Amino acid sequence: MGPLTAAVTTINTPMPAGIDEGTLLACLKGDISEQKWRVYVQALFDEVDVSSLIMWCRPH
Repeated sequence: MGPLTAAVTTINTPMPAGIDEGTLLACLKGDISEQKWRVYVQALFDEVDVSSLIMWCRPH
């Protein structure tokens, strides 16, 4: 499991509905700004370990 998949799994665990990797990436790039996804972006930074975020960011 890659770092992005692990992050999405962590984010989706407590949520009633899930976000997929493509939607999360689009939110981070600013391509999607719908209110319903903001809690997922916030959860990325609140719930996912910083080392996982760094591992994901390095190749990008």
